[in-house]
Amino acid sequence: MADLHPEGVYKAEVLAAVLGESKTGKPQIIADFTTEHGRVRGYFSLSEKSVEYTAEKMMAMGFRGPSWSDVNLAAYSMVGNKVTVTVQHDEWEGKFSAKVAFVNREDYSPELQGSELASANAKKFDAILHAVRARVEKGEKRPPAKKVTMVAVALPPATPGVQEGDSSIPF
Repeated sequence: MADLHPEGVYKAEVLAAVLGESKTGKPQIIADFTTEHGRVRGYFSLSEKSVEYTAEKMMAMGFRGPSWSDVNLAAYSMVGNKVTVTVQHDEWEGKFSAKVAFVNREDYSPELQGSELASANAKKFDAILHAVRARVEKGEKRPPAKKVTMVAVALPPATPGVQEGDSSIPF
């Protein structure tokens, strides 16, 4: 495994991004990055379960097209953009490879992501989400509002060039 890009979180530069297909014929984005340890590739599925995560990764890379079909045309505008990538090792049929699992803005800080405060807030939101989902599926009306206590968590600044309500976001 000496030739594998090391696992971890790295500052990176976007080298290329194209719309392609997996070996099984499913649509995906294939993106190349360079870090202090060399070149590494990411494969980002456009399946129903993962398309939202792929959209977040593409936005972090600078994609602003209104359609996935614009990825190949917009690739030139993403090349050279600075991001933070998380590289993980993957084993398939006894072979190991290094792949980009996550792409975030350049100012991403992994220390903020695992905080206990954020986890506590997520659990509260999950409980609310499950209750709302069950109510909606039953066709029930919204109950009176309840007071919810939340803990504030500092967030990094918004992505430059993207304004709230931007309709060019592909989801």
